Amino acid sequence: MLGVLALVLAGVAIVGGLYLSADIVPPASERNFSVERRDSCGVIRYGESTLRHSRNGLWEMFLKGDADERGDAFGAMADSLIDHQERIFIRQIREIVPDEHYLRFLNVLTQVFNRHITRHIPEEYCREIARMSEHCSHEYDFIGTPYLRQLNYHAAHDIGHAMQDYMLVGCTGLAVWGESSEEGMIVGRNFDFWVGDEFASNRLLTFCRPERGYGFVSVGWPGMVGVLSGMNERGLTITLHAAKGELPLQSATPVSVLAREILQYASSVEEAVKIASRRKLFVSECFFRNKVKDCYHCRNILRTIQRTQIEQRRLLYKKLKEDKNYSDVHFDKKTGGLMAIHKDHNFDPRKGWYEKEVQKAGYDTGHCVILEPEDHTQYKVKNVEGLQFEIAGAETGTPSNIRNALKHCARKLADIAVVYFPN
Repeated sequence: MLGVLALVLAGVAIVGGLYLSADIVPPASERNFSVERRDSCGVIRYGESTLRHSRNGLWEMFLKGDADERGDAFGAMADSLIDHQERIFIRQIREIVPDEHYLRFLNVLTQVFNRHITRHIPEEYCREIARMSEHCSHEYDFIGTPYLRQLNYHAAHDIGHAMQDYMLVGCTGLAVWGESSEEGMIVGRNFDFWVGDEFASNRLLTFCRPERGYGFVSVGWPGMVGVLSGMNERGLTITLHAAKGELPLQSATPVSVLAREILQYASSVEEAVKIASRRKLFVSECFFRNKVKDCYHCRNILRTIQRTQIEQRRLLYKKLKEDKNYSDVHFDKKTGGLMAIHKDHNFDPRKGWYEKEVQKAGYDTGHCVILEPEDHTQYKVKNVEGLQFEIAGAETGTPSNIRNALKHCARKLADIAVVYFPN
């Protein structure tokens, strides 16, 4: 009997020691922020950030600034929404665990489990969550401080994903590409992280313009700083899907926080993988990534782009053909090649044929090459051949001649330099 009591006391001492070793202290901030106000259209404004309820039933939030500014704006504008989500979430937990004493015991275990979670979350997001949590209710402080609760809620999403092997949660994803889609890759994701209809009633679409990194848009719920589905301004998209793996034995980076870091700081799939490799994840996860720029390697995307370009150039061809200022107007309906010469285009008496050779080469390969009017009567006026490009000759092909040709194009402020080697 004494041995059992000793083991119990030792267990309590160990848990108590681990509980006291938690290092979850919110980052300090002494900055003063804006005052919340609501305009006549019902839009809530806080500094340069806004929150509104759109006609399609979604809440739309625009956040701008550094971590402190974003977090404070999030909390100030959406405090009632965050409180609503937390109330529903805790009510659901109480339905599963009705015993108050056992609930407090689980709370201690959760804090022990996540006692070092801030070591695995970038300081920027810890600050953002901390500032947001300053606007949260103290009604649930028996679970933990607002800051601790918000951190644990991000981890709770991962715990749900860890239950994937037991079929308790698993988000549905859809991807269509190749011959199945004429629009390239189409990605869809359904939220099956279900905590009841009420929890899903306040869906939040967040448009974030951070002080550092890329702007992005994400879909989630009030209080979620991490990303579950989103896309950044460079066209990188990411959605999360639970994958099979072992149950976690210690805290690590919540996967939604990693997804947020990827969207904010990655412009390509390669950069996303590099960021992900630096983090130790809380659970196994399948990241569904797609890159808009990479889609241009897809033949379906290429066909769509080519069809659009050819139609646009066909309309431009008809317009130029009817314009008496243009001559030598030609259009290739197969390649989309288009060429024309304005009557006021100034050809060099000795080297003008260079331009015509380049124009013909561009036309034959499906480009639009229009030699627009030039005015050499005014001193130092920049004249550019056609649209956004300048042609320069490099007769001998020496490094010096090539360099001079490029300098000539640069002086004309052209986007594209065309260096012609006549020999």
